[in-house]
Amino acid sequence: MRRRPFRYALAAAGLALLAACGVPPTGVIEVGTPATGLSLTQGVYFLVRDAPDTLRAAPRAEGSTAGALRALLKGPSRAERTSLTTALPAHLPLPGLTTTRGTLDLRFPRDTPHLSSRAVRQLACTALLNTAGLSPAVPHRAASPTDAPAASPADAPAAAPTDAAAGQGAALPSPCVTRVRVTVPGATPAVTAREECPGLTG
Repeated sequence: MRRRPFRYALAAAGLALLAACGVPPTGVIEVGTPATGLSLTQGVYFLVRDAPDTLRAAPRAEGSTAGALRALLKGPSRAERTSLTTALPAHLPLPGLTTTRGTLDLRFPRDTPHLSSRAVRQLACTALLNTAGLSPAVPHRAASPTDAPAASPADAPAAAPTDAAAGQGAALPSPCVTRVRVTVPGATPAVTAREECPGLTG
């Protein structure tokens, strides 16, 4: 009984963040034509087998960006393979996740195989659909002699979540994530905006 006021405050904070980003606080996000005919608030993006340049969302019961990306890397289910496919290479590692100023960065480790433009769109749009549990990254720079004294631990901002933390799925949405930058060592980073993903134009 004592936890109810906290839960109500947490829900109110989440609604306020959504409103500040211009996202309606009620209803669901339309993501094109999902494989099951449902409207999704979370899921993964695959490619239509007969139209490989077309993305289609498929439902997944994941509550975080990292969880959704793990589900995406597994590929379509046996039932989905009749109409959906993926451009992601086999054994693709999970990227590191950070957010800053509305951009979610997906950074892959060294020796990651080449990613086609279709694969990048799958990753970026899946991440944009599942942004719960992310926090803005804290910028770091070298201190100078003129800098003010360091803040105490109680005043310091929260650090960006690790992949493990993101996988747990926090209650609040990421603040205003509008684009994703996919970085693979040895290749030019690719940026995808929400407007490029079916159903994520809001």
